[in-house]
Amino acid sequence: MLLVFALLPSLGYAQASAPEEAEKLACINAHAEGQELRNAKKLAKAKERLIECSTRACPTPILRECSSLLTEVMTELPTLALSVNRPGGEALMDAKISVDGLPWDGPLGIAREIDPGVHEVRVSHPLHGEATRVITVLEGKKAQSAVLEIGLPSDSTPKTPPPPPPADPGRSLLPPTGAFVFFGLSVAAFATGTALGIVSLDLEDTVATQADLDELETLRLGADISFIGGGAFAAVGVIWWIVDATSDPGLIDESARSAVKLDVQPLNGGVWFGLRVAQ
Repeated sequence: MLLVFALLPSLGYAQASAPEEAEKLACINAHAEGQELRNAKKLAKAKERLIECSTRACPTPILRECSSLLTEVMTELPTLALSVNRPGGEALMDAKISVDGLPWDGPLGIAREIDPGVHEVRVSHPLHGEATRVITVLEGKKAQSAVLEIGLPSDSTPKTPPPPPPADPGRSLLPPTGAFVFFGLSVAAFATGTALGIVSLDLEDTVATQADLDELETLRLGADISFIGGGAFAAVGVIWWIVDATSDPGLIDESARSAVKLDVQPLNGGVWFGLRVAQ
């Protein structure tokens, strides 16, 4: 019985020392990892590990070392404030930001701790689209700021493209009114000449007197004059059409265009047709 009671105190000491040894080992690991993270410039994570070994019941040398390293890391750890604006200056407080693929929590415009170095910042907004920017954070500098712009300026609105210019009436392929008139006269003259020609052919078989012969010659002359006039009217219509189609509306206005007149003059027992531009 005396042997059993003698062993109980030593067993209780072994049970009590196991948690202390585990805590000491965790403290040593936190100290080592904190230094490694600091050397890799991952200062935010280094801060977390050094806080662990500064507050635990660590051996006094390790606790002092961790406290000293934590003070240095807090000095080296920079802070950054991010904000999002439209190009016109309007702030977008409901924009979403991620840094290196991780969400940037907390309100915009408030400085937060961040590791020094190069970071990819991506911003998105349901109404104004997305944008990406690469920024460099300086070690040891507090309250750095970066403004990201996204979307269109505040005072800009999508512009409707102007309507196509109206078709140039001076370039129409249809004949102008004056040409239509001459084409109509040409058709009428050809029809008259054809009718007179048919009548004269029928009269040839019934010519009996000088009066009949004179009438036949008159019909033939009328048919010839009608055919000549029809050809002349057609030519004038074509010329009018060509002049109208090739004229530059910027050089010849409608008043000058309407000043083109038909000129008819007698010539050696016949008729001369032409165009005359009134001055």
